Amino acid sequence: MKAVGGPQTYLLAGAFNCGKAQPGQIAAVSHGCPSALFEQVNILNTQQEAAH
Repeated sequence: MKAVGGPQTYLLAGAFNCGKAQPGQIAAVSHGCPSALFEQVNILNTQQEAAH
C-alpha cells in the first residue's frame, strides 16, 4: 500500500441483509474505509478468468 486517503475520502457502504442463519436474518451491515492506493498487486478479474 502506497497511500491512504484522508477523512474526506471515507465512504460508508453496506448491504441490507447480513445473509446469515436459516431462515435468513434481515440485518443491515456496513463497512467503512478511506480510499487507498496500492501498487504491484494482482487483482483477480473473475469475468476474464471465467472466459478461459
